[in-house]
Amino acid sequence: MTMTSANPGPEPRRTPVGLFADQYLVGQAVRTALATRGFPVANYRWPTGPRQLREAAAHLVQIEAVVGVLLCDLDRPERLAEVADMVETADSVRWLLLTNAPESPRWGAALTHGVLAVMPTSTGLDDLVVAVSSAAAGGTVMDETVRRRLVREWREVEEDERRLVARMDSLTARELNVLSLLYDGRSVRGIAEMAGVSEATVRSQVKAVLRKLEVNSQLAAVAAYRRAKDVARTHRPARNH
Repeated sequence: MTMTSANPGPEPRRTPVGLFADQYLVGQAVRTALATRGFPVANYRWPTGPRQLREAAAHLVQIEAVVGVLLCDLDRPERLAEVADMVETADSVRWLLLTNAPESPRWGAALTHGVLAVMPTSTGLDDLVVAVSSAAAGGTVMDETVRRRLVREWREVEEDERRLVARMDSLTARELNVLSLLYDGRSVRGIAEMAGVSEATVRSQVKAVLRKLEVNSQLAAVAAYRRAKDVARTHRPARNH
């Protein structure tokens, strides 16, 4: 962790800002930009486990940081879970999230986990300074209409995911094993040889998988399995909004 600040001149003292970036160079650029506007910036490595999370959260309290900035790629499923963990662990901080991921329901997911506002990494310095200052003052940052829409879109995605998980849970252990082998690229013949059963038996199991997942092809079943794995990697209980 490094601390950087620029001479604020006659401006009033700025609140310290905690900065976490999963891409070092992007984080450096944002740190430097905020520092030129008088914000003391505590720059942290992206946490990779509970211990780093706790240590970072404790330091944020120590430096009296009111605002935190997260820079990350939300397209990676695990990032959303990590954002949720950070917001939960350092819940005294008002969090802003900058991402290069295009606007999508995932933005709404971050909001449901307690992020104050989500903005693109293309946000200009002046707008970022306004956002940080407003967050520090306890004000709003994100247009409420946009915020509600993104949260609603994520709730709809969550409902789809719950239905998907329920369908996955309806598979027997053997059916789930067959599906995982299809996901790994195994053929029906190869699965039959591995299990020591006939191809007809495996094809019957595949048909059961398709029926329970409510899809029409092995390709669609594999896609559903992949999505279910992503859901497992990103799931965290959302805060009430």
